[in-house]
Amino acid sequence: MPPLLCRYRAEGRLHFELDGDTYQVGVGAGPALALGDFAVANARWATDRKPVSVRVRVWNQGTVASAPMTLRWETSNPGVTIAAPAQELPAVPAGKSVKTSLGFTVDDPAREIVKLFAIVGHERLPLEIPTFPEAKPAPDFRIADGKEFTIFEEGTKRVPLMLPKGNGDGRANPGEKLVVLVPDDNAWRAAELFTNDECVDLRERVSDVWSDYDHVGASAKYSLAMIQAGCTAGHVVRMMGRVQWPHAPDHRVEYFSVEFPIAASHSSTGN
Repeated sequence: MPPLLCRYRAEGRLHFELDGDTYQVGVGAGPALALGDFAVANARWATDRKPVSVRVRVWNQGTVASAPMTLRWETSNPGVTIAAPAQELPAVPAGKSVKTSLGFTVDDPAREIVKLFAIVGHERLPLEIPTFPEAKPAPDFRIADGKEFTIFEEGTKRVPLMLPKGNGDGRANPGEKLVVLVPDDNAWRAAELFTNDECVDLRERVSDVWSDYDHVGASAKYSLAMIQAGCTAGHVVRMMGRVQWPHAPDHRVEYFSVEFPIAASHSSTGN
């Protein structure tokens, strides 16, 4: 959880400066536990019908250390089995964090998110973890890194686009921003991507609005994946891809996996 800047104003008000990330803001004395970031420990993403192991960070946002206690995981989602729901949580100093574990299995190939609560004392701390169906490797895909492709926009319009910033060699280089494309007839569709690989920053997405096509307001998302500058050449990136195919009024969503090695670093050009 990123640091929070707070200023006290002369009129007796507290002014908090936030940057758009997720925060829990409160004022009071004593310990105050909250859940922070999480990471799937045994895979690059959580897959339905497979055991999922997660490491979750627990923060103490209060002014004094919390006492050691038992944390218990619960969920109201049907078909979700939690392994070892009770976890011993050590004392957490004020302003510090510890990591705890969570294991579960989803017996539902269509579930897209698991909603859980960490029960600590009288507190119910919420956590949501995206899950994905088991997917086969993409039979064909391209890496767009500054080279022009004919891309589908607004559902069915073919548009020549240069996506996004890179050297245009079709490989993933450290410091590049890229888009993964899958073929559709004589054009390409851009994919929304998911992974916990630390070499890839997936925070930037584009929303392609389909209102002119389906007159409903659906949109397709695709990711602008940033390859971290410090990523080592030869490292293999594995990601889950999701593409929305036009089929008004009920559009079809397809999942697939992709993997590719990081190429040697060299100068990037393009947009």
